[in-house]
Amino acid sequence: MKRLYRRAVVLFFLALFARSAVPSFAGSEASYYYSVSMGGFSSPLFTEAEYMDFSASAEILDIPALGSAFTMHYLIPVNPLSFAESLAGLGVDLTLFHIEEHPFAWMSSRETTLAPMASATVYAPFANLRDIRYTVSLSPLRLFAGYGYFSVGSFGLVFDSSFAMKGWGIELFEFSYMSY
Repeated sequence: MKRLYRRAVVLFFLALFARSAVPSFAGSEASYYYSVSMGGFSSPLFTEAEYMDFSASAEILDIPALGSAFTMHYLIPVNPLSFAESLAGLGVDLTLFHIEEHPFAWMSSRETTLAPMASATVYAPFANLRDIRYTVSLSPLRLFAGYGYFSVGSFGLVFDSSFAMKGWGIELFEFSYMSY
């Protein structure tokens, strides 16, 4: 499993390089961003705690109405704090569409677009990289403000290694900042 995880990390960095080296769709440049989020899970596969997720992403497709990214995650239980229960994750994010005129404009003093996102992530504890679990999530209230994204109230499902549903999760907030 460690070899598989190492290969996934190498593939992630190769995708970053390829995305940087090849002109993207519609002539735009590659975008990279980092995120911080807070949430939790109701699942026997995750420690009963509040989690902070630190992630780094690289867009792999940049079409005006659609976007996708590879993402690396570091998920750590923070209440109670436990570095021993931390997890590594690799995921794929898909921005479903962008809406410029939306009912949530009041949430920001900047001009925003509504950009909901669906995600699929595989997680494994650093202590045992063979003990994988999956999450599939939806971020319906996600806004793009020019410099990054912010979302509230994302939710998802948790699956074990045999893809049996083992609970759910909720992300209270996420802040993502573009680093281009």
